[in-house]
Amino acid sequence: MPQTAEIGVQDAEAYKSTLLRWFVLQPPKKRFALTAFIRADDDGFTAIVPLLPGGVSSGQTLEEAKANIQQACAGLIEEYVVANEVIPWRAEPLPEDALLEGDVLFAFTIDA
Repeated sequence: MPQTAEIGVQDAEAYKSTLLRWFVLQPPKKRFALTAFIRADDDGFTAIVPLLPGGVSSGQTLEEAKANIQQACAGLIEEYVVANEVIPWRAEPLPEDALLEGDVLFAFTIDA
């Protein structure tokens, strides 16, 4: 049989207050799985997440483009979450001819 302990009303109120502060200040996060395609261009690399409007970034190197697209998407998603708005995902699949030879697919997650 598990052991139980009684707590006083004052302790219970402090516990509820702590839980409330924790959930208000640190609400549970959601994990978003995204895929970008990255293409080399004249200025370096351009990264696009087709399902997230505004999910575009670039970088001088492939690694910089990956880091920048993650930051850009995290910022976009955070804006929607903080404003308690629905993220306007694009539902259309990517056309088959959208990816060119040499494009890099980059899968990543964002916690928001």
